[in-house]
Amino acid sequence: QDATFHATKEVCKLNTKKFSSVYLLIVLLAGAMVIAPAVTNYADTQNEAPSYVAPGETGVLMLQFDVKNTGTFAQDFGSLDVSMTSSSNENYADVDNIILLDSTETEVDSKTWDGASETLTNVNISIDGGETKTFYLAVDVASDASEGQDIDVKADNLLGGDDVTLLNSSGSTDTSVSSGTSTIDGTAPVYESAITGDASGGDSDARTKIYVDFTTTASDLDPDTVEASDFSVAGGSKTVEEITDSDVGDSNVVLTLANELETDATPNVALVGTVEDEAGNEAATDDYDADDGLIPEMESARTTAVDEIKVTFSEDLDDTTVTKGDFNLTNPTSGINSYSLSGNVVTLSIGDLDNTGVTPEVNLTDSDSGIDDLVGNTNDKTTSLSTTDDAQPTLDSVDFMESTELGDDLRDKDGLKLTFSEEIAIVGNTGS
Repeated sequence: QDATFHATKEVCKLNTKKFSSVYLLIVLLAGAMVIAPAVTNYADTQNEAPSYVAPGETGVLMLQFDVKNTGTFAQDFGSLDVSMTSSSNENYADVDNIILLDSTETEVDSKTWDGASETLTNVNISIDGGETKTFYLAVDVASDASEGQDIDVKADNLLGGDDVTLLNSSGSTDTSVSSGTSTIDGTAPVYESAITGDASGGDSDARTKIYVDFTTTASDLDPDTVEASDFSVAGGSKTVEEITDSDVGDSNVVLTLANELETDATPNVALVGTVEDEAGNEAATDDYDADDGLIPEMESARTTAVDEIKVTFSEDLDDTTVTKGDFNLTNPTSGINSYSLSGNVVTLSIGDLDNTGVTPEVNLTDSDSGIDDLVGNTNDKTTSLSTTDDAQPTLDSVDFMESTELGDDLRDKDGLKLTFSEEIAIVGNTGS
């Protein structure tokens, strides 16, 4: 029996050793899987802080951070200290509350921010071995927060299980993580003016555009809050058709209309909806008559005689800016002797054309300084128009024709040969 006992004992020892080796291998393999997870790049998502916040804004996400249990068994994330980075432009009184949220943005713990640093003591989140959990820090901005002050949040001194640690923006363990900075902006943008066209200074040829200007302080306009329905333009079919993100600048919006404007139009443009800046401050509704920012355009040209062409523009012109050098004629070429202006019509005195049916091209050149409308919008573009024939045919000569020249059927008649300046059609002619 004793021999049997010792033999059995040795077998058990061998089996135990074999089991222990297998167990150790499994633990090592499992440990390897825990220690070397797929690396996540947190750098693009860790800082949630908006560039600007408004006084009284609540639940502002400032920081996303991850907490990892590097051990094998579940351990608690118990508490967390929260502070600011203590730059010279920060004031703790600008924040009322600090809030810890889980990955679903559900509140885990919160604290009134009364001092330089606060401890969130009621976290108590269990994290399994090898598991990483995501959390957010948010703040409620004080309603009397100081204009231009900065706020941020810094998470450090995480307490809990020995293996529970913060991860920094590169996914490595760290003692603290910080958000970016948000600047407090409590001043709403103000709708200041409008001008037709797509440029603040005028000289535009964009006849379906209106440039609307705002005054902003720290933060720019938020494109996500600007829509076509936020504006109305008086004048029948002059409705705002669209506004894209690219139409929204730092402090301006370019409206696209469904129909073209007259180049001297000054329609009333009203802000009727909600336009906000990046801090969430809303501009007050208002309206202005738009300034004229559209250039005068050459709309038509017509011959009125063999030595005269009238060019019509889209609006009245400033006589001091018009010269004969602003124009030339091609196809066929002809010289320009002089000009006269009446309102929006320029009359060109030219060298005689071959006949009243010739229709040359009129070219507006940029050889001089351009042509202005009455408010100073300058058209210095090179454009061309074909003329229309509006010159009445002239009777150039009358010749007596003897009967012998008239053909066999008219030999007993005499006639007159009428020569006109161009081919004509005789209304009501029956061929006799």
